[in-house]
Amino acid sequence: VSWAIAQDRAQRLDSVHYRLHFAVPSDPKAPIEADMRVQFLLTDARTPVYLDFSQPTAHLHSWTINGDSAVIDHREGHLVIPAGLLQEGLNAVEIAFTAGSESLNRQAEFMYSLLVPDRASTVFPSFDQPNIKATFDLSLTLDTGWESLANGPRLATDTLQDGRVRHRFGTSDRIPTYLFTFVAGAFEVLEESRDGFTMLMLHRESDADKVARNAPEIFNEHFRALRWLEDYTGIPYPYQKFAFALIPNFQYGGMEHVGAIHYRATSLMLDESATLNNRLGRTRLIAHETAHMWFGNLVTMEWFNDVWMKEVFANFMADKVAREIYPEIDHDLNFLLAHYPAAYGVDRTRGANPIRQQLENLKLAGTMYGNIIYHKAPIVVRQLEYQIGEAALQKALQDYLAQHAHGNADWLDLLTNLAEHNAVFTEEEFQAWHEVWVADAGMPIFSMEANQTLSTQQHGDESRIWPQVFAVGYGDARTEVRWNEAQRAWDGPASGWNSTGLGYGVFPIDSATVEALPTLPTALERGSTLINAYENLVSGRNVSPQHFFRVLLSVASTETDPQVLSRAMGYLQATYWSLLNPDQRKAVLPDAEAALWSALESQTGQDRKKPVYAAYVSLAQSEAALQTLYEIWEGNSVVPGLTLSVPDKSDLALELALKWPERYDTLIATQKTRISNRDRQARFAYVAVAVHPDKQVRDSLFATYAEAENRALEPWVLSSLGWLHHPLRQSDSQHYLPQALDWLEDIQKTGDIFFPKRWLDTNFGPYQDPAVVSLVENFLKDHPDYSPNLRAKILQAYDPARRAAMVVYGHE
Repeated sequence: VSWAIAQDRAQRLDSVHYRLHFAVPSDPKAPIEADMRVQFLLTDARTPVYLDFSQPTAHLHSWTINGDSAVIDHREGHLVIPAGLLQEGLNAVEIAFTAGSESLNRQAEFMYSLLVPDRASTVFPSFDQPNIKATFDLSLTLDTGWESLANGPRLATDTLQDGRVRHRFGTSDRIPTYLFTFVAGAFEVLEESRDGFTMLMLHRESDADKVARNAPEIFNEHFRALRWLEDYTGIPYPYQKFAFALIPNFQYGGMEHVGAIHYRATSLMLDESATLNNRLGRTRLIAHETAHMWFGNLVTMEWFNDVWMKEVFANFMADKVAREIYPEIDHDLNFLLAHYPAAYGVDRTRGANPIRQQLENLKLAGTMYGNIIYHKAPIVVRQLEYQIGEAALQKALQDYLAQHAHGNADWLDLLTNLAEHNAVFTEEEFQAWHEVWVADAGMPIFSMEANQTLSTQQHGDESRIWPQVFAVGYGDARTEVRWNEAQRAWDGPASGWNSTGLGYGVFPIDSATVEALPTLPTALERGSTLINAYENLVSGRNVSPQHFFRVLLSVASTETDPQVLSRAMGYLQATYWSLLNPDQRKAVLPDAEAALWSALESQTGQDRKKPVYAAYVSLAQSEAALQTLYEIWEGNSVVPGLTLSVPDKSDLALELALKWPERYDTLIATQKTRISNRDRQARFAYVAVAVHPDKQVRDSLFATYAEAENRALEPWVLSSLGWLHHPLRQSDSQHYLPQALDWLEDIQKTGDIFFPKRWLDTNFGPYQDPAVVSLVENFLKDHPDYSPNLRAKILQAYDPARRAAMVVYGHE
């Protein structure tokens, strides 16, 4: 859908309503026959109207336009309604068709539609753009015993003559096509009501204890998020129902369909071994999807170039809700750890993109998504809130939502509200802030020169200024700096740069500060210094990987904050596998195994033991260490205070199978018998192929990814790729990389929004070999006309390998 077609339809169409019926067969590979009626008001009938349908013309069986049969005119993904059969006012089109299955995620026992950003047209003919909101009447023919969920309320279930059933749903609220959805399958249904408001939850969890342990908190956090958001926005929940489905191996953490949110089941149904970070993650995910009911659903972007607007405020509000639910936690630290590393991971690359991007056609809308809109944007908004005040930001957002409720708006609309309630910035200052933070890409890199001048630049551009506030110094010696210049003579503190984590960029650091990291007085200061040290390390500035690794080993035993400890252990693994060469890894391994095991024994509580355990499992390679883990997996040994769930033991079995190939058959076969949940058992069996000791078996698995249908279970594929490209297997797996690039365009066309970037991350991210860097750079050189959006994703994804080659081998 081009911008021109979208604009024409948005100006001419109104009051769109779909009546849809899908007859879902028992066989998930059998076609789904469907019929529909779409009606709309048309202000100008002099030119054709286009319905979007990106399926073969043979899928279209018949249609009528305003009661008249017509010859099907289907070309370039559009079904053309000729002007001669249209009329000003009400029009109705009826179509019999075979639904496309690519976005219906069909499995033997369940299915669900996922149509963001432009996938509705892969399933049924539609006006597939965000600024044409419509109502939907849906009915589904299903197997007896299947439950279902859709945007509208379920009205009735009719038994058909063939023994199957038809579920009928009431009219939905007005929504864009990307929010239309339905779920059907062998699900259990739970319900909870409070103050006359009822919520429904569908799930497939077979462990009754796990359901009993999680369900009350899942409902509770949804209710709390709803009430908080109603208070913050000043707008009562704006839709007629609230329900959600917990789906095994769902592609994302969640998706905000009105009246039918989808979640990845494991994100909400936590195991008994869940840590504080897991619980915080669930809280933020629930609050994020709930916030979308206002930010994105009630007010929807005009065009997907502003998709960031719904994501930034969903994440920003999620952080605020988490403060209410976990008042005992340092939420400035939580915000820092949740957003900054992910944002830096893109902004430091040659493929960094602005928060607000340009989009000419919805076929590339999926490439708009990424860590800049999910993580940098909340950082930028927090900086804005810090400077103009919480009350001013809240009032601007309340006005924005009220003015555009149930409609569409863009960034310029919100800018108007922000400018109206801003009493701090001049118009020129506000425009400068917008240009560098929203309209441009990259981040500042601060340097302290020998003449005590602090300067900032990005990729050699000294003219760019990132106006922001940050702190320098620790504790009582801390100084707040308002930075709106390119350089400044510096006479402030010599260390403690960005100690409160408010600022954004790479700040100066020296080896003494890195050494002192474990002893800094507050968790926030340790967390901010930890992140800054890692960013300096991968930028080749002032931090050596050997020194950083040694300090992190010390942190493993001394850190008391579980959030900081978790981030530190992640950096420890990344440093070991990516930033040390094989000889260096071999040299530090004995001490590292011993130090981590000692830390595992000395740390107290699940929240602090679990990240140390994860680091020990990752690094363990000696016969003694593997035997220790094998005894834990067998249940013959335990670590006091550490609880491991069945999924934890499954991951451990995969780790041992890769490092102990002679025990592969026993480990995998035994672990399969220990998994009672059918969905998790199927996933384990699939992923286990990726650690098989026979290279030909692994090669055959990778070869299957050439076909889109074999990539449909995206989380399974990504997990398998992680094992295929494990650093201990890279000599055998590096030859996959040319194919990984060759298939990328097809992956972008057929995969869901996050899959192309994650495909690239898992294929290229783990490497440090300069040959991999050369491979990517030669590919880009040989494809000068490659999609700019995908080119940027490649540059982002291979950046860890590029930096690792630079740090380890001096490769530029």
